[in-house]
Amino acid sequence: MPTIARYVLVETLKTLVTVQLAATVLLMLCLASQEAMRKGLPPQVVVQLMPALAIETLQFTLPGCMLFAVCATFGRMASTNEMTALKSLGIQPWCVVWPVLMLALVASVGSAA
Repeated sequence: MPTIARYVLVETLKTLVTVQLAATVLLMLCLASQEAMRKGLPPQVVVQLMPALAIETLQFTLPGCMLFAVCATFGRMASTNEMTALKSLGIQPWCVVWPVLMLALVASVGSAA
């Protein structure tokens, strides 16, 4: 894998992991508190529900977080003129995009399963 493709993939993954963690925890806490209030569950049961809720929330948060990570990565690269520099070096934009497309494909299959 070329160095620039690895760089873009790592930048996208850093953003994805950060945003995914925050979104999953936030949604998981909202769902857990909603279930606890509706059914009157004690805190011990709510804590035991957390792993199941984490898996359930991934299918909702992963596509949006992936979109945010890709937009943030390529937006930052465009704002700092990295894409223009790559084009001036003769590197096609497709060489930068394909690793992120493969990551998005894996994420979409993972969230559908």
